[in-house]
Amino acid sequence: MNTLVKTMLKPGMEKEFWKAIHAPANFLKHADKDADGMLDNVEEEINEHILFIDGLFYQDIGNKLTPEMQILQAWYIAIHPEYIRDDAPGSYKEHFLQHGSFLRTKSRQEQLEMGSQLFELLHSQHRKF
Repeated sequence: MNTLVKTMLKPGMEKEFWKAIHAPANFLKHADKDADGMLDNVEEEINEHILFIDGLFYQDIGNKLTPEMQILQAWYIAIHPEYIRDDAPGSYKEHFLQHGSFLRTKSRQEQLEMGSQLFELLHSQHRKF
């Protein structure tokens, strides 16, 4: 596990986090044993886990997050505080852990819409310059 990932994931939640990430790959890896098997319960939410971890890997190799990546990271932290260590690094982490509860009370569709609105706001600000 990379350094930044270790500093972000809450102790005791690593196994659950990685199980969700690896489920589709494990299914495909063993597909030859069950040719009629179906990959059930694949939720679109897995994408946000993957994008979050990709952002951590991106930073870990020395890159700076783009504004879009920062929004995604903050949105993810607000929605999934159960995976984030209390002492995790990140300037926006503390704010979104403390003030992201409003987002967690929303429906999935509302969460996605709010995330989309953040991206639109960012892009409208960039168009002004």
